[in-house]
Amino acid sequence: MKNAIKIVIAVAILYFVGVGVFSIMTYPNTYVSGQDKSFTRIDDAYNRDYSNRKMTINGRNNKKVELTANQFSYTETIKPNEIFKQNQFLWPIAVFQRHEYNPEYDYTYSEQQLDDFLSSSELMQNTVLPEDAKLQYINGKYEIVASSPGDTLDKNAALKKIVDSFLAEESQITLEDEYMKPEIKEDDPNLKKKMEDVNKIISMKIVYDFGKDKETLEGERLLDFYKYTGESYEPIQEQVHEYLRQLAIEYDTFGEDVERKFNTTGKGEITVKGGIYGWQMDVEESTAELMKVLSDYLSKEMVPVFLNEGLQRGKDDLGNTYIEIDLSRQHLWYYKDGQLMTETDIVTGDPNRGVPTPTGVFKVWSREKDRSLVGIVPQSSADYSSYVDFWMPITWTGVGIHNSRWRSEFGGSIYNGNGSYGCINLPFDPTKIIFDNIEINTPVVIY
Repeated sequence: MKNAIKIVIAVAILYFVGVGVFSIMTYPNTYVSGQDKSFTRIDDAYNRDYSNRKMTINGRNNKKVELTANQFSYTETIKPNEIFKQNQFLWPIAVFQRHEYNPEYDYTYSEQQLDDFLSSSELMQNTVLPEDAKLQYINGKYEIVASSPGDTLDKNAALKKIVDSFLAEESQITLEDEYMKPEIKEDDPNLKKKMEDVNKIISMKIVYDFGKDKETLEGERLLDFYKYTGESYEPIQEQVHEYLRQLAIEYDTFGEDVERKFNTTGKGEITVKGGIYGWQMDVEESTAELMKVLSDYLSKEMVPVFLNEGLQRGKDDLGNTYIEIDLSRQHLWYYKDGQLMTETDIVTGDPNRGVPTPTGVFKVWSREKDRSLVGIVPQSSADYSSYVDFWMPITWTGVGIHNSRWRSEFGGSIYNGNGSYGCINLPFDPTKIIFDNIEINTPVVIY
């Protein structure tokens, strides 16, 4: 009986000793925020030593820095409402259990110091920006060149990751998602469509026919005529218009100031200026046509739309089919494909009455039979009407080539005092030859 009492007393003493100990100390297997706090003074259980805390930050290209608490004035304190609670009276059972505590702390740090630390660290020095996937001309076509990640940090994202990781007491982190990213990757569907469209464009070939001369648009030159809208390539009207305007400047041969070298019959080469003959591009209509072709991504041989036309296209638009008229010799020659079809003496406009035949390069723009030519007699108010078998106008103001049944003589100096009212008068037979063989727009060179 005495032994039993001794045992009870011993157990009681041990129990109360345990109560006393665990009213001051934590139980074994006590963890605070994952840190072992077994047999720690209860007053210190929530205290953490952060002064020596450090964290290694790994970046791309083997860049690495170490951050310590004092580098950005880091401090932390337990929140006032966080109290360590432990029932010391249950120690006989509690010592065999695991005890987890996750208190909340208030922390402070210098945002500016952390910003300065990161900005001056090698993580943000000598960096390379990311590059979007792009198109590049390789071996005759455009291909997609893959994007490049670079190693430029998104500083705000990196700062957040660093702070969160430091608070979580991580000893090492690797920055990856915190880097700036390319906006366009190589699998971007818009980029793939752009590649298809641009390759379609550079495979096009547009040829403008100016007779002996050709102007070709092909390959990368065609890209100058397009803009990318973000979804597709569309032709630029201003660029197309300017291109055709420049072609008009180069190839147009129409105008009063246009001068032409002409090899006369029997007199050698002369310069002839003025007249209505020549080619004049309709830039507006030609622009509309080319815009349609470019919009449809077509290859095509084209002829510009012309406001005025000649017989032979090109810079040398006289060719070897023309009518030649020498006012001083009062003679006409008609050549077709280099062959003399007919020649004849003529009577031209009367300079004495102020109606000389104009000089320059004109064209036959109509062929009419059995016409009555009407007008007013020069220096008079009387009307006239003259029947002609063949009428071929060569100016916009009523001057033309026609036969003259009322004349029995041609050539010489008849035109001085007894000339026409500006037209070129011919005998019947050569006029018929010309009329039967002439093509509309055949040039008429008068000098």
